[in-house]
Amino acid sequence: MFYSSMLSKGKSFIAKYESKDKATTAAAYQAIGGIMIFDAVIGTPHPLSGKKSTGIWGNLMGVFVGIIFIFAPVLFKFTPQAKMTAKTTGTIVSVSQPQVQTTTNSKGQQSTSSSCTVVAKYVVDGKTYSVQSASESSSNCSLVAGDSVNVNYNPNNPGSWDSNLNTLKTVVKIFFWAGIAVTILSGIGFIVRLFVVWFGWRLIQRGRSIAKTLPNGGNLASMIENIKSEFKNNIFGV
Repeated sequence: MFYSSMLSKGKSFIAKYESKDKATTAAAYQAIGGIMIFDAVIGTPHPLSGKKSTGIWGNLMGVFVGIIFIFAPVLFKFTPQAKMTAKTTGTIVSVSQPQVQTTTNSKGQQSTSSSCTVVAKYVVDGKTYSVQSASESSSNCSLVAGDSVNVNYNPNNPGSWDSNLNTLKTVVKIFFWAGIAVTILSGIGFIVRLFVVWFGWRLIQRGRSIAKTLPNGGNLASMIENIKSEFKNNIFGV
């Protein structure tokens, strides 16, 4: 894990300064402590890629998203599809024109996808229904009039139906287990970053305490910046 490596490097990096004069030691504590806190909370950009970690707020967001995923089965119960517990077989009457959707990813690359709704005819308790599906999907676009289709309908409202509910239920289960994984991993990351913040704050406090014993408090600003630069190079290997 990156932060375990940072802690290890931080401790070994400080050790080489602790044997020097007090001013250098005080500057090293404050420089490395500051970097650790900043990176754990906000994220330090990598000098080569320019990308930075999401910081502790990213972990909190991960926990939040994970919890939402965990509640996916509960949210599913409030959808019309959750009430479609009865099954029969129907015949496709018509397929809508594909609805094209364009999405853009973080790199600016665009992709398109199509989805269709269908009208199916089926019989429940001797009554024939010819109704549009409750949702649209890309798999519907491959159907044509006359095709057979599995119909999941609401026994209390047979005119409400959809298909491929097994796939939807599988997706809901995937969301649930993915939510547990994301919540656990994000929670661990949050705890680790909290420890890094605590460790960094201890270093800063120790450095400030030493600085107070120096003549005139010691002008350590330039020394701190130099050590920060050296430590970043040590972390990222550049």
